[in-house]
Amino acid sequence: MKKFLFIILFTCCVNVVFAQFAFGISGSYNTSLGFDENWKINSKNLLYGSKQGHGFALGLFMRGGNWVFVQPEVTYNLMISNAIVGDEGKYYKIIHNTLNVPILLGVKAVNTKKFNMRFMVGPRFNFALGTKTPDFFEDYAIDAVPRKWLLGLEAGLGFDIGRVTIDFRYNLSQDIFNYVAKNEQIKLNRSPVNAFSVGLGYKFVDKRRR
Repeated sequence: MKKFLFIILFTCCVNVVFAQFAFGISGSYNTSLGFDENWKINSKNLLYGSKQGHGFALGLFMRGGNWVFVQPEVTYNLMISNAIVGDEGKYYKIIHNTLNVPILLGVKAVNTKKFNMRFMVGPRFNFALGTKTPDFFEDYAIDAVPRKWLLGLEAGLGFDIGRVTIDFRYNLSQDIFNYVAKNEQIKLNRSPVNAFSVGLGYKFVDKRRR
């Protein structure tokens, strides 16, 4: 109850401060690219990569500002990837649940009552809610511990048509696992995770003051 009252109070304060204020719900489809690793173990190459990860997100957003705006969000995200390991081509499913908190700063290139076009960028904090860890790491003397939180960078292009929002975004973040090699001869070369999303939202509140 206290959290609910705090959200209402915070929403009212933001509404008073900003000339334009919006509050709504959004959902998105996410796909992960570049989630590939190349591990070199005792002069032998062990290929570890993942096929395109797919996922869905659902959450709330607030937006305050006129031509320049700030947009914090809170979303639940589910990502599923199929990892492939070694020449044998074995597949393992990785299921990752996170609570994502992007804090975006944006500029509106077009800003009318019925339509606007937005550009935005900012940090995104991902907090782990649970990860199903594959068991193949033990066979290669590697520990893979899911990170408790991840730091990412999010950028995108968005459109508002009336109360409906459409967003196209790119996210660059850390790997969901922290890899630790038990053998000093093992070298781990990691790359960040690249992800793209297409989102659709609806503004329950869309207030403008002139």
